[in-house]
Amino acid sequence: MDAEGDDLHSMGVISQHDRAAFKPLHGLDDWQSALDRGQIEVCTCGPHTVDPDFGFTDRVMDEHILNLIVDGAMTVTVGGVRRHLPAGSVIWIGPGTAHDFQLSSPGRVFSMINTRWRLLLDHQPCTLPGAWACALDRWDMRPLFDMMVDDHQRRRPNAAARMRRILYLLHGDLDDDRPAAQGPVLNRSRRQAVIDYMHLHAHRRFSPATLAHITGLSSDYFRRAFHRTFGCSPGSWIVRERIHLAAQRLIEAPLRPIGTIATDFGYDDIYLFSRQFKTVMGQAPSRWRRLHA
Repeated sequence: MDAEGDDLHSMGVISQHDRAAFKPLHGLDDWQSALDRGQIEVCTCGPHTVDPDFGFTDRVMDEHILNLIVDGAMTVTVGGVRRHLPAGSVIWIGPGTAHDFQLSSPGRVFSMINTRWRLLLDHQPCTLPGAWACALDRWDMRPLFDMMVDDHQRRRPNAAARMRRILYLLHGDLDDDRPAAQGPVLNRSRRQAVIDYMHLHAHRRFSPATLAHITGLSSDYFRRAFHRTFGCSPGSWIVRERIHLAAQRLIEAPLRPIGTIATDFGYDDIYLFSRQFKTVMGQAPSRWRRLHA
């Protein structure tokens, strides 16, 4: 049986022998409360390219799985429900939930950002019983995944906070009209407007007030909602996104001088560009280009 539609769904069954190992949460309100009060332990977090024969049947993990498909497509089956997930899809599977993964086009490149983690409440692992969720066309979450990977690889404590933001967004789509007990967040259309503007105007210097304007929100409300959504201030996010785009350009245009690329992204001062690049990427622009050539 195929599930219809592109909206996020929660479904599936948890195996009986695994059910007792987890503290049950009885709905999304319990889930978001647990995200606020619980402790997230990130076990695995990073990009992953799989072998052409990748796939398994009835796999059961004792950790949460949260993946963003970057390239290729796969089919996931849980509890007899099958979904085709193309690039841009996000999938979450709760611990103890039996599931099948199969590549939709065996032999083609398939890559994803792969994370596994635990949610502990009062020192006990917890989940929504039998839950899994998937959503198509969620490229708006890519910056959060990228920041989470960066935080995890650098052993920063922020990785768990990024995970919390992604889970808020993912499960918040189940009911966009539910009161936001944890504070204001940007809805999907406003998130996408912010990301689109950043990518189209990365060559310009603009302030968070510009982003507030395109979302139709006051600067103060936008700042609070943005931080609640992305886990950082708008100003920090603008710098990080601009540097990530510049880092990609350094690889794509290996003969273009670093100073020219800095100018391409609105930096009149190459020293400021180099300083912010090293802060975000952990390496000087020249070293980054050399290592990724």
